Amino acid sequence: MKFSIDTNIFIFWLNDDRRLTPETISLLPISHKHVQQAHKLPLYHKDPFDRMLIAQAMIENTPIITADKQFDAYNLRVIHP
Repeated sequence: MKFSIDTNIFIFWLNDDRRLTPETISLLPISHKHVQQAHKLPLYHKDPFDRMLIAQAMIENTPIITADKQFDAYNLRVIHP
């Protein structure tokens, strides 16, 4: 199963946090579709990098793992660690 993760979850993974055991992580490049979707998002979240992650999760139809409660305002599946 594919997941999107935000930066703090990626840092946890890099630091061998035992709560995370993904066998592989692949990076998703930013596409024109992602940029267009980020531009259309309502401004519930002001951080442009998080808005891009939200847009990518929407376009790629993947749940996103984040501790950031502001992601809950958007129409996507959010998993909080």
